[in-house]
Amino acid sequence: MQAAGDFQTKKVRVMAEVGFPGRFAVGLAFLLGGLIAAPAADAGTYQARFCVENVTPAGDKGPFERFGNESLFQLTNACGNANGLRVSQIAGNAAADGAFGRWLAERPEGITVNQIDYAAMGADQSGGYFPQVIGTVPAGELGIINGGQELDGSFKDFSVTGDVRRFGIQVVCQTGGGACAATPPGNPEAALKNIVYTLSDPSAPSITVDGGSLFEGAVQAGTQSIGFTAADSGSGVYQAVAHVNGEDAAATPGSCKLGEGYATAFAPCSPTLGGEIAVDTASAPWRNGVNNVKTCVDDYSAGSRVCGPPRKVRVLNGCGVNAPPADVGQTMTLGWPGKRGVVRSRQGRARRATARLFAPGAVPLAGAVVCFSRGIPAGDKRVERVIAAGAVTGADGRAAVKVRAQSSRSVWATYWANPETMIRKRIELRVSPAVRLGLEAPKHPEVGDRIIVRAVLRGKFKANRTVCFYATRPGRDKFDCDETGPGGRARVSYRAKKPGKINFYAKVPNQRDYPYTRGRSAKKDVRIEQ
Repeated sequence: MQAAGDFQTKKVRVMAEVGFPGRFAVGLAFLLGGLIAAPAADAGTYQARFCVENVTPAGDKGPFERFGNESLFQLTNACGNANGLRVSQIAGNAAADGAFGRWLAERPEGITVNQIDYAAMGADQSGGYFPQVIGTVPAGELGIINGGQELDGSFKDFSVTGDVRRFGIQVVCQTGGGACAATPPGNPEAALKNIVYTLSDPSAPSITVDGGSLFEGAVQAGTQSIGFTAADSGSGVYQAVAHVNGEDAAATPGSCKLGEGYATAFAPCSPTLGGEIAVDTASAPWRNGVNNVKTCVDDYSAGSRVCGPPRKVRVLNGCGVNAPPADVGQTMTLGWPGKRGVVRSRQGRARRATARLFAPGAVPLAGAVVCFSRGIPAGDKRVERVIAAGAVTGADGRAAVKVRAQSSRSVWATYWANPETMIRKRIELRVSPAVRLGLEAPKHPEVGDRIIVRAVLRGKFKANRTVCFYATRPGRDKFDCDETGPGGRARVSYRAKKPGKINFYAKVPNQRDYPYTRGRSAKKDVRIEQ
């Protein structure tokens, strides 16, 4: 409890009619019943409100406590209506010099005050009684924040800046020696409401991943979990978040005292939070293939997020499920006809990938479901697409899928014995691009005539690719290169210096993010006359 001797008659700079900035803020119009938009706050700040008219439940005084002589002063909690926190002198009782009735709040350690916006009222400064708004002044004691002369009987809006650690309202007897009047001419009183603190949380939250199923297996599917323990010594832990591929995917909320976009306590959220975040890997922003996952924590202040190191999680949803007796697979092979690992093909051709599944003792396993999927080494390289969700093995344990050679790709076969046990194999298909060559030349070209040589690529990745052109004749081979446009066309010109037959062809070299190996066109020839 605060002693009267701690009070000093000092004033702090005030500002009237101000807005209330903050991450979870609304302005003064909201406090009076109307919602307005709020600007974003600086990192580390948040807002708490107390005794707000027409918004908070009646009696919600927040951290404000009664202090002083309640036989001389009546302290009424009328928050939620027009009266707010009220202090009035009880008629018929003479207060000694220095006696007071007071509502006062003190912010806890671990946070600081940036600003307090509030409405205050004081009336009937008579008989030695004075209504005053009080708070911690620079010297550390309690002092006047708004003098009695500024509290004239109706509520006005004020703002005070700085780390005002203690703040409140009082009616005090100040005579310089004698007692105040027992029954002054009026009814000395003071009131406080619509109090909005802008607070700063200087400490960053922390989070530790300590379990859950998401990071346990090589490939995940369906609903998984992330176990965590989080802490924050300031505003408290607001939520733990699974941040996937640049987006928030799921969250576990903390226990927080909130209402209408504000905190309703100085430290609104619990200082610790533990448990699991449930994640659905079959929903966006998750994707089949490799996912970038961070486990993060937010305290209640703006811009406070702290994340653990990113982890890679491979996901594969949309595959068939095995049931007994097909859930006893022990080994699996995967390959192309006559080959294991890597095979080459031309664009447009199809290849057949075959998996073979064995039960214990190398016995072929019939009736088992194998899931085939593929990825492309270009664009978003981490995306994996299912191409056969449930290929069923035959009597020899084989299951196969036709793989279209639209581009180079990795092909996987995945067998789920049960949700926790799987076998997975990978092979590669290397595809050379189809290059169509065209020539534009005079009917009977002569030495010095201009010949146009064109090459056309097709497929999704045909634009902005390098194509080089060749002319086979003595002393010359490659003569020019060009880059394809949006339609996959490259074009160069050639002038023959000697007569004779010239074979033209085009080559496409290996290129970054181009999902094809080297490729070349068929040859076309032109005979140059003298």
